[in-house]
Amino acid sequence: MTVIFEPLLPAIAKFDDNLQVSWGSNNPPIDGNGKGSLFSRTEKWERAHLDLQDPHPTYPLIQQSQQTHVLIQGKSRITWKWIADDNIQDANVQQFMNYLKGSSFKELIYDENYDAFAKSYHIDIEYKYAYSDWDQTPLFYDIPCSGISVEYLSDDVEMLCIMRLSNIKNWTCIQKDLMPNEETDVSNDGTYCYIIAGGKVNINGEEQKHPISVKRLTSENATYKNIADKPIKILKYYR
Repeated sequence: MTVIFEPLLPAIAKFDDNLQVSWGSNNPPIDGNGKGSLFSRTEKWERAHLDLQDPHPTYPLIQQSQQTHVLIQGKSRITWKWIADDNIQDANVQQFMNYLKGSSFKELIYDENYDAFAKSYHIDIEYKYAYSDWDQTPLFYDIPCSGISVEYLSDDVEMLCIMRLSNIKNWTCIQKDLMPNEETDVSNDGTYCYIIAGGKVNINGEEQKHPISVKRLTSENATYKNIADKPIKILKYYR
């Protein structure tokens, strides 16, 4: 077992046999949730959601990622590392870079490094307003390699971890960002529909007490308004 997991991300919601949502913050400061905190793996079989391995429709040399962690505040470094048996070539990395450049996620990247000799590629990202419309959750696809790590680069990191507990491949996962005082109408899709707000919101005019709101949507729709003093992310998971 080669998994390292230093941050504290306690579960804040669990919905039957569907989803579990965890959240970690360093406010107030907590040992393990500040700058330098790390989680990583070095074996493919150690990743979550092993069923998610379909290739990208345009870039077939990259595959679905485990799709669990979402940065909603602060800075982090994501590093992919591979071994010879992974058979990762320059073409895999170039397709991944093209995928990133073609998505709104590129707005979060402020540094990157590809070292073919060291068999690694990393990006440094900072959460900011980037998704004005609903789109796939960040890094829906990545390099299909053995190793990946996430390192906190600032003390203000907030991280969500969203685990699918069943029907792993059947979830649709989308997200958008809201500026302060911006609102959006969220429709109810599928049989099970869950909305995760990565900051303080009003839902249908009612202020939510917890800084992270996780709700199952049972009405036809709901209006979410960002009442924080910074951009926040809204995620929608349904099947």
